[in-house]
Amino acid sequence: MGEQMKRMKKLCLTLPIILALSLVNNSGANALTGAEATARLNSCIAAINDPLYTRSTLPGIMGFASITTLENAIAAGTLVVYIANGAGVIPNSASANGNAQDLFCGDSNNNQIPTMDSEASTQDFFFGGAGDDSLTGNMWFSTFYGGPGNDYANSIQERSTFNGGPGTDTYGSITGDSFFIQGADDSTPPTFPSAESFSVTENVTSVGTISTNENATISIFGGVDQGKFSLTRTTDTAATLAFSAAQNFEIPTDADTNNTYIVVFRALDAASNAGYETVTVTVTNVNEAPSISTNSSLATHTISQAENNSAVTTYSGTDVDAGSSLSWSISGTDAADFSINSSSGVLAFALNPDFEAPLDSDTNNSYVLIVTLSDGSLTD
Repeated sequence: MGEQMKRMKKLCLTLPIILALSLVNNSGANALTGAEATARLNSCIAAINDPLYTRSTLPGIMGFASITTLENAIAAGTLVVYIANGAGVIPNSASANGNAQDLFCGDSNNNQIPTMDSEASTQDFFFGGAGDDSLTGNMWFSTFYGGPGNDYANSIQERSTFNGGPGTDTYGSITGDSFFIQGADDSTPPTFPSAESFSVTENVTSVGTISTNENATISIFGGVDQGKFSLTRTTDTAATLAFSAAQNFEIPTDADTNNTYIVVFRALDAASNAGYETVTVTVTNVNEAPSISTNSSLATHTISQAENNSAVTTYSGTDVDAGSSLSWSISGTDAADFSINSSSGVLAFALNPDFEAPLDSDTNNSYVLIVTLSDGSLTD
C-alpha cells in the first residue's frame, strides 16, 4: 500500500500543468497591426483637427524620427493612444499611468484627463484641440498643448511643459523645472487667395471655387445679388460657388440688370477672426439658334392654295441674341419651283402654279421644300 502511494505521488507530480496565457505588451495594451496603428493615429489627428498637428509634424514634436517609427510604437503598444469622443473625460484616460508613453487626443469639445505620468525618456503628450481642455491632476515629464480655448493644468511638475495656445490659459501650481507658455492669441483674419472675379457663360450654374489661406468657415455674407447664389463646403479651406438657377444673358436678374452679379463672402477661423471678400461674377452671352415662329414653330406644316396664284406665305422668326442678322433660304425636292426673300421671308412660286400642269417632282400638285432661318452660325 505504501509503495502504491509513492507511485501515485510521483504520477501526480509529473502531470503537465496547463496554463491559459494572454500575452500583452509592456504597457498593458494589446498590440495592433500596422494598419490598425495607422488608423488609430489618423483618428487622433482628425479629432485634434489643428493644422499644426498632422502626420507630417507630430513625429518631430513627439521626438520620433519618422511617421513610421511613431506608428511602430503605437503598433507595439509602447505608445498608447487615447481619443476623445465628445465633451468630458477622454475615454479610458484614467487607466493611463506608470512610465509608459501615452498620447491623449482631444477634439473640438471641452476635454479632460486626470493625470500625465511618464519619464524623461518617453514623455506623455496631450493635444487638446479646440475647446476648454484641462488636466485635473498632476503632470510629470509630460507636455500639454492646449490649442485654441481657455485651457487649464492643475499641477505642472518634473520638467513638464504646458503650451497654452490661443485663449486665456491658467494653471494651479508649477515647479521650477517646468514651463508654462501662453500662446499669443490669433488675431489675424483669414484671407481669400481665390479669384475676386469670375466670368461664366449663360445657361449654366457652376461658377468656381472660393478658398481661404487657413481653416475657416466660409459663408455668403452679403452683396446686392447674394440671393442668386449657393455655396457648398468642400474642404476646411474651400467651397464651391454656384448660381441657384442658371442665368439668361438676355434677361439678367442682377440688381442693376447688367449681367454683373455681386456677392460678399465671410471666412471665420477658429479664433473667431473674420475676413471678407467681395466677388464679381459676370455672365457672358452664348449664341443661341433663331426660331421660326410661323405655324406655332412646328417642324412641319401644310399650306393649301388655289392655282394661278404665286404668293404662298410670309415666314417670321426671332432670335434672342440682340443684334443678330437673320436670313431665309429654301432647299428640298421642289425648292427650284419657289423663291424666298432672304430678308422678309416672303415665299412664292417662281411661276404661277397650274393644277392641270403640275411642276412638282412627282407631278401630284404636292410641293415639298425646307424653309431655313439662319443667324449666320445656327439655324432653325
